[in-house]
Amino acid sequence: MMGDSAESEVLHAASGGSGGVVGAGLSVAASAASSTSSSAAFTGGLDDGTVAFEFSDDDLEDDVVDPDEDAEGEQQLAEASTTAAEEEEEAKDEALAAAEPRLKYRRLATTQGILAARKATCFAVYRHLIVGTAAGVVYKLDKENGNCLHTYRCHAVPVNDVTADETDEYIASCGNDGRVVLSMAEGEPMVLQYSQPVTSVAISPDFASRKKDMICFGTEKGYLFVAAKGWFGNKEREIYHSIKELPVTSIKWRDNLVACCFCSEVLVFDAESWTCVYSTPPRSPGALCHLSWDNKEVCDPCLLVSHTGCVKSYPIEGLDDPEPVDVRILSGADDDAAVEATSLCGSLPFEESSVVCLSCESHTPPQLSILSRTGQEVTVDILPVQNYQQYEASNYFIEAAPMKGGDVCYICTPEEIIAVMHCDIEDHICWLVKQERFAEALKEAEEASDFLQIITLEDIAERYLTRLMQKGRFKEAGEVCARILKTPTDWARWIFNFAAADKLWALSEHVPTKPLSDEREPTGKQILEQMFYELILNDLLRTNRHGLFLKLIRQWPLDIFSHNAIITLITKEHRDTTSVKLLQGLAELHSRAGDHEKAVAVYLRAQRGPIFRHIQKYKLYDMVVPQACNLMRFNRKKALAVLVHPDMFDALAVAHALVKPLSEGGDTAHRVQDEENLLAYMDELYKKFPEPNLGLDMYKLQVELYCKHNPDALMSFLEESTYIPMDEAIKICDRYKMYKEEAHVLGRIGLTKGALRIYLDKLKDIRAALVFVQSQNDPQLFNDFIRIAVKEVRYVSSLLDGVNVAYIDPIMILRNIPPGMQIPKLIDKLMQIVSDYKFELQLRKGCIVVLKSDGVKLLHSLYNTMRRGYRIEAYERCPVCDNIVITRHPSEDAVVFLCGHTFHRKCLKAPPAATDDGPNILPTDPPEIRRKKERAAEKVRLAKTKTVFDHQSSSGYYCAVCRSQNEQEVEEDRPPQDVDEGGVVIARKVATTKKSSASPAAASPTATAAYAAMPPDRRASMALPPSAAQNAAGAMPPRSASGFVAAARPNGDRKRLPVGASKSAAVLPPPTDRRASSTLTRPREAV
Repeated sequence: MMGDSAESEVLHAASGGSGGVVGAGLSVAASAASSTSSSAAFTGGLDDGTVAFEFSDDDLEDDVVDPDEDAEGEQQLAEASTTAAEEEEEAKDEALAAAEPRLKYRRLATTQGILAARKATCFAVYRHLIVGTAAGVVYKLDKENGNCLHTYRCHAVPVNDVTADETDEYIASCGNDGRVVLSMAEGEPMVLQYSQPVTSVAISPDFASRKKDMICFGTEKGYLFVAAKGWFGNKEREIYHSIKELPVTSIKWRDNLVACCFCSEVLVFDAESWTCVYSTPPRSPGALCHLSWDNKEVCDPCLLVSHTGCVKSYPIEGLDDPEPVDVRILSGADDDAAVEATSLCGSLPFEESSVVCLSCESHTPPQLSILSRTGQEVTVDILPVQNYQQYEASNYFIEAAPMKGGDVCYICTPEEIIAVMHCDIEDHICWLVKQERFAEALKEAEEASDFLQIITLEDIAERYLTRLMQKGRFKEAGEVCARILKTPTDWARWIFNFAAADKLWALSEHVPTKPLSDEREPTGKQILEQMFYELILNDLLRTNRHGLFLKLIRQWPLDIFSHNAIITLITKEHRDTTSVKLLQGLAELHSRAGDHEKAVAVYLRAQRGPIFRHIQKYKLYDMVVPQACNLMRFNRKKALAVLVHPDMFDALAVAHALVKPLSEGGDTAHRVQDEENLLAYMDELYKKFPEPNLGLDMYKLQVELYCKHNPDALMSFLEESTYIPMDEAIKICDRYKMYKEEAHVLGRIGLTKGALRIYLDKLKDIRAALVFVQSQNDPQLFNDFIRIAVKEVRYVSSLLDGVNVAYIDPIMILRNIPPGMQIPKLIDKLMQIVSDYKFELQLRKGCIVVLKSDGVKLLHSLYNTMRRGYRIEAYERCPVCDNIVITRHPSEDAVVFLCGHTFHRKCLKAPPAATDDGPNILPTDPPEIRRKKERAAEKVRLAKTKTVFDHQSSSGYYCAVCRSQNEQEVEEDRPPQDVDEGGVVIARKVATTKKSSASPAAASPTATAAYAAMPPDRRASMALPPSAAQNAAGAMPPRSASGFVAAARPNGDRKRLPVGASKSAAVLPPPTDRRASSTLTRPREAV
């Protein structure tokens, strides 16, 4: 997967494995880390996808046990357990596998030719790579391949240190010749000659902008100088001198801070005043010390100091404060992380909470470590560089650019430069493949397929499938094939691979059944050839995987394989099969081939499948009667729904088809089931069609089946049926000891004494016998019952315990008791009879009281309802003339009905007046004739009085709107009506329709009696219906047929209401404001 280019070489830690050699000799050692592998899930059993019948919720009975299916499940379980054991072993192996590397390495190939003859002695990284060599030459190289961009020949001795500004336009170098050379891309370099060897140099980052054109350098004797850009005019000055004259080994400049290392101690200077703001505790003079600053993106810069045995982190705060005194170190060396190492070559900040360190012992390969801020080692990579035996820690350099970039850092050895980078997604996938974690690698590759260059998705899939098949994980391999195989060619190849391993069943569910489309196929959309599908089905039949065979038959389209070929194969090699799944599959094939009768026959043989849906959908009614027994065995409820249709299927033919298996014999289980099915059919047929359709023999058989399988329903059948042979029914009931039913049949044919004997002698049920005797209504039978019952003490005791005085006279029983019979607790029984009789009398009296009380309550409720007020809207219009009834200055009377309509009185029809004076009474009339004429004259007088009363009270009017709507319901004998001239408001309630006249208050005799018992003044104010009032008082006038009536005087004054009128129903004078509504108090709907 790795390749070497002409210019660069990629060194990938993941591809080389743990502790192995990568690329051209680099090896990576990774610490151990545990990982867990996920096992494939095992699913046992297959779902049945039979379509439900239309007239039922489902079309399948409970699952039938299939021995072939059980064997298939055991085989799959064994394979799953084997897979689980293998996965457990893999998990143990992966626990010992190498942890995933976080870095990868790229050798800059061109630098090998440049540094082959001139060994690198110093190194710096800015926008480009700056390398100083032992020949005194300084090279500027690009970061991509290490190509040389510029060469500066500055010294005649090895270069001790190189540096540059942020733009790489100015490059400063120093050497043991005492020269400090400032080289530029164009123009002659500027040189500063000093009397001592210069060991380190640094220029201000913004040197090119002329803001701070200063250069700082240190000598071998411990002198630290700073000079401006015009230092040829002796503008340099001494900043610091080490008392011990230790050489200045490193100078790092960042913003306004300059950190200088004097071999054993570190000083931090302010670049403005060049005063020391912080110094670290001194160390041993022989210890190496390296400095590095954090990236500029960090708000508070952090200074990393690398000594021989540890790395110290010094966070610094207050860079923006102009006062130097505010710049201080926040944490000391004792609070920072430290890591033991033999000799550190340098350290750099890594990400946010880590540090990357380069360390080396003498004559050993260097190590690149990632450390956390707490001192824990994350990863360690061993870098076997060329000729590492010849070099020590001082010969290796690690640097990073001040700004963020794609690379983490660069490592410079005397002979080569290596770029260190973060691992990307493709490196992660390659490492997963190397660790044989193909499932994760495949998932990652599918999500990042557009970014893969080194490895392809097909390569990962090929390795994954091969590994799965080697381990025997065929089911998982089939699922992977469904995910990655895109062309018919790939599918054909892997189908043959699975067939060669005899595991074609694992791939069968994932074979594509729809056209495939792939850019590599010139024909575009393609599908597999027919032979592959038939090969799979044949393999499933050969290995007895009938459940999977049925599932595929239902799922696959019709045109991808030959149905006839598979049917021929099954009928030839599996003719006597008992596998339910295989029979269902054969039925599905027949149905898809169009032979639905054979499909239903096979379904019935399997006792599974959409049998009734096929019968209804394809009109297969000719095969219903011959297959009636199998249909009933399959699903009795649905079979009855089809068979119980005498207009479609002859009932006698169906019955004979159900009786036929009983006459042929068979096993006991099927015989009992067939008898129950026959009984269920005859019972359902009789319930829906009670006419005699089956004949006497069938009814005789039905009675016998009731006795055997459903004795509780026999009595109901005997009570309702009129076509059963009674004599045969008696024999059958006696044979099966169905005595109660036998007694019922005897009673039906008139043998009541025999039935009574059965109740008393066989059933010994005196209460049932008493019920039977009462139902017959035969005095002679009743006397026989008493005569027989009183002969035994238990019967007499039972009769006295449960005697009902409404049906049996207890005295009659007592008189027929033989003398000398000892009856237990006779006195208690007689006392209980008397007590029950008294209780019944009290209960009747209480019921009468309750009825009277209810009548009075209803009467009061009616009276209170009729006394309530009534509301009239302010702008109510007369339905006759369509004018406003109540105006500001009314000029005529108004009449309001309880139905909600308001009229002018002139718009209503006045009632006729009574003109008859009655019969003339002569002095010569006999007393009897005189009394009759006086009574007739009294009636006439009362009629005239009522007419005048109605005329004065306006109760003779009726609502014209409601009268026209309810003309057919109003009573025909409407009493005469009159209106008083005074316009007084009267309110009464009468029944207006036949329906309303049936109210409880009007029909209750209790209410009528209560009304008659009232005083005359109160009775006059009551509003009973005419029938009740006339029956109670005799002379109460009839009420208006329209309900409540209200009339208003034109002048707005009020007059005393006559007796019987409701004051709350009076209409008050209209308000002065038109916007105000009428002042009647009760809303219309309440009335």
